[in-house]
Amino acid sequence: MDSTWAAPTSAPSTWGANIGNANVGLGNVGSNNVGFNTGPLLTAGMHNIGLGNTGSNNVGFGNSGDGNIGFNSGNNNVGIGLTGDNQRGFGAWNSGSGNIGLFNSGTNNVGIGNSGTGNFGVGNSGNDNTGIGNTGSANTGLFNTGLANTGIGNSGNYNTGIGNAGEANTGSFNSGDHNTAGMNSGNYNTGYLNGGDYNTGIANGGNVNTGALNSGSYNNGFLWRGDHQGLISFGYAVTIPEIPTTTTSRRHLVPIRATSAKLRRMSSRFPRYL
Repeated sequence: MDSTWAAPTSAPSTWGANIGNANVGLGNVGSNNVGFNTGPLLTAGMHNIGLGNTGSNNVGFGNSGDGNIGFNSGNNNVGIGLTGDNQRGFGAWNSGSGNIGLFNSGTNNVGIGNSGTGNFGVGNSGNDNTGIGNTGSANTGLFNTGLANTGIGNSGNYNTGIGNAGEANTGSFNSGDHNTAGMNSGNYNTGYLNGGDYNTGIANGGNVNTGALNSGSYNNGFLWRGDHQGLISFGYAVTIPEIPTTTTSRRHLVPIRATSAKLRRMSSRFPRYL
């Protein structure tokens, strides 16, 4: 007398106690399952591989959603203990969405302890950062709080280097803007410790200097206090002497007749005073 453990189905299942079609294992409710799987609330699960999967298309253990790999209760997760959707990593440690890694509470982060969005690294709380401890946005490096910096500890924006508080600097510890080198508080300088603007050198307090320690402007050299010092100039002049000339001309004079009258002088006497 023949008997089987499985309920009659249109396609045979192996092992036993399976309800559905083409199942392999024990206690499968659904079709094409391998292991011990059911659908939600003992409804038919589909295409599960593992144990205790209550959804469909799961691979692993205890998956209650759909399309999971591992031990998850959400959907389309890959890992262990994930409760959200589209997660990667170890769940219960990621509380955000679309994260890959550990302890991420943000969205679409890859790494450890990211609370922002779209970060790659460790401890980023900003957005679209790559590195460690960035709180700004679109930074690459460490501990940048500004925008689109590359380096370490930049609080300004669009800097490349270390500790730049200004903007668009290349170097270190520039508090001004558009500087190249280090510790410039002015703007558009190339060098170090320039407090003025458009200087090339070291510690120039004026503007448009080339050299060092110039407090004036437009100087070349060192320690100039005035302006336009240390410059080499060349000048020339052309002198044309006077050239004497002689001209001769003839003119016909018209006779002029004149009549003069006699003038009588009046006599006068002035008294004398002693």
